[in-house]
Amino acid sequence: MSQGNSYGQILRSSSIIGGAQAINYLVALLRVKVVAVLLGPAGVGVIGLYTSATSLLGTVTGLGLQGSAVRAIAQAQGKNDPQAVARTVRMLRRLVWATGALGWLASIALAIPLSRLMFESTQHAWALAVLGGMLLLTAVSNGQLGLLQGLRRIGDIARVQVAAAVLNTAITIALYSWLREDGIVPVLLANAAATLLCSWWFARRVEVPAVAMDWSVAIAEAKPLLGLGAAMMWGGVLTLALDLYTRTLIARTLGVDAAGIYQAAWALSGLFAGFVLGAMGADFYPRLTSVIHDRAAAMRAVNEQTEIGILLALPGLLGTLASRSGWCGRSIRPSSRLRRMCWCGWCWACSDGYCPGRWGSSSSRWARGVGSWRRRLSSCPFRHCWQLGWCHGTVW
Repeated sequence: MSQGNSYGQILRSSSIIGGAQAINYLVALLRVKVVAVLLGPAGVGVIGLYTSATSLLGTVTGLGLQGSAVRAIAQAQGKNDPQAVARTVRMLRRLVWATGALGWLASIALAIPLSRLMFESTQHAWALAVLGGMLLLTAVSNGQLGLLQGLRRIGDIARVQVAAAVLNTAITIALYSWLREDGIVPVLLANAAATLLCSWWFARRVEVPAVAMDWSVAIAEAKPLLGLGAAMMWGGVLTLALDLYTRTLIARTLGVDAAGIYQAAWALSGLFAGFVLGAMGADFYPRLTSVIHDRAAAMRAVNEQTEIGILLALPGLLGTLASRSGWCGRSIRPSSRLRRMCWCGWCWACSDGYCPGRWGSSSSRWARGVGSWRRRLSSCPFRHCWQLGWCHGTVW
C-alpha cells in the first residue's frame, strides 16, 4: 500500500469512528452535566470509585482475552481463512461468559475489603457485590465488539458507539432524576446492559461459519492467546490499580467530595482524548496486526498513526486550555484547573499510545516489560506529588 493510500485509509477510518465519537462527545458532555447537577461532588466521587474498582476486577479476570482474540481474528482475516476466524470467534464467545462470571464472583468475594479500603466502612459492600453483574455484561459486550474490531467492521463499531451513547444517556438522566444517589448502581447496571444490547444487535449480522466447539476445545484454543493476553492484562492492571489508589487516597484524605471533583476533571479531560484514541484505535490495531511481520510496513503504520494522533489531539488541547470553567455547575467548578492539567497528560497519551506498536507483535514479554516500566515511572513520584497540594499534585 502506498503512503498516500495508507494516510487515506487512516483518515477514512478515523473520520467514520471520529464522527461517532463526536456524537458521543456531545452526548457525554450532557451526561456529565446532568450527573454533576443532580448528584453533586459526592455522588460523582462514589461513581468514580465504583467504576475504578470494578474496572480493575474486570481487567484481572478478563485475562486480556478480548485483545488477543482481536489480533487472532485480524490475522486469520488477513490470510482469508474463514474457518480460523470462525473458531476464534466461537472460542471468544464461549470464554467471555466464563471470564465475566469469574469477575462477578471476584466482586462478591472482595466487596467488603474493597469497601473498607475505599470508604473506610462496609456500607458500600452490597453495591460492589451487585455491580459484579456489570462485569459479566461488559465481558459479553466486549466479546461482540472484539468480533467487529477484528473483522474491521468500522461502520458497525461506530453505530454501536452512537446507539449505546444515546441510550445510556437517556437511561442515566431518567434514573438519576428519579432516584438521585440511590440510582447509581441501577444506572451502572442498566448502562452495561444497554451497551450489550447494542453490540449484540450489530454483531449478530456478521456471517460467521458454524463451528462445533465444546468448552474443553474452547479452553485449548484459548491457551496460545493467553500469553499476549496476560501482557495486555498486566499493563491494564497496573494502570487501573494506580487509578484506584489515587482515588482512594483522595477520598480517604480529603473526602468523597474531593474525589468527585477529581473524577469530574478526569472525565471531562478524557472525553476528547477518548474521541481521538477511539477514532484511531478501532482500525489501527487490526491493521497493524495484519502487517506486523513486515517490519518496514509496521513501522510506517505506527509513525503515520502517531502523526495523525498528534494533529487530532492538538486542537482539543488548545480548546480545553481556553475553555470556561463554570458550565458543569458551581459544585464542581474547582475541577476546571485540574481538567487542564489532565488534558496535558491525555495529549501525551495520544502521541505515545501507538508509538511502540507492541500489541500487534507476538512478543508478549517485551510488551509486558514496556508497560510495566511505564507504570512504575508514573507511580514512583505519586506520593511526592501529593505533597504539592491536593489533587493538583496528583495530576502532575
